[in-house]
Parts: sequence; C-alpha cells; structure tokens
Amino acid sequence: MHLKTGATPVFARARDVPVALRDAYDKEIDIKIASGFYKRVDYSEWASTTHVVAKKNGKLRITGNYKPTLGLNPRITIDEHPIPKMEHLFNQMRGATLFFHLDIDDAYTHLEVDDEFSHALTLNTPNSWSDPSSTSSLWSS
Repeated sequence: MHLKTGATPVFARARDVPVALRDAYDKEIDIKIASGFYKRVDYSEWASTTHVVAKKNGKLRITGNYKPTLGLNPRITIDEHPIPKMEHLFNQMRGATLFFHLDIDDAYTHLEVDDEFSHALTLNTPNSWSDPSSTSSLWSS
C-alpha cells in the first residue's frame, strides 16, 4: 500500500466502547498483542478508531475504521483488483466433485505490511494505542 503524494497524518481520538463490552474488548486487545499481531506504541502521528462487532459465538471482532472522510482511506493509492462475479466462479466450478469450507480467524493478520506503511495503520483504543506489527499483519479495514 502506498500513501498519496502530500498525504498528511490524521489522528482520530478513541471511540467509547459500550460498558457491557469493555472487559471482552480489553481481553481481545490483549490477545492480539500477546499473539504478536499488534504491538503497543507510545506515540503515533497516525491513529484510526476501532469498530467493534459482537459475533454470534460471543467473541468480539475488533477492526480499524479507516473510512472516515478525514481518515486513512482517502490518503492511500488504491490498487484496483475487481471481485470476480459469482456466475464466473460457478462456471469455473462446473463439474467439480470436491469442495471445502475454509474459515480463518483474523485472516487479515496473516498478510504482511511493510515497515513504511504500518505506522499509518495505528489504532487508537480507549485504553491504549495498538499498531499492527509490520511483519505479521495487514488489516483490512
């Protein structure tokens, strides 16, 4: 990923987390840090808010919110990779006899981010800042 020429850092203050979710939120952030997918930082010019979704299994999905008008997304150069149409995919699968379902937890954390861009992915959490590790995670907004 590449920043547009002249892009200036944006720092968004942390969003409040609902009281009922705070313990689970803190636990999930601690798990991500302990796993090495994220690291704590003391300072960052860039910071985006987190978005929290309660999953059916009771866990939380914590993602970065990079879409705000003044956030990161408007400042990056987007490489266009169109999503295949379902009818094309089904046509390619015609005659297939073996299918499987692949479910990867936090799949975005398995994509590598270079050191130059990882600072721009810093997340501002209510209790700390978390910066995706430059060697193990790219996170999709």
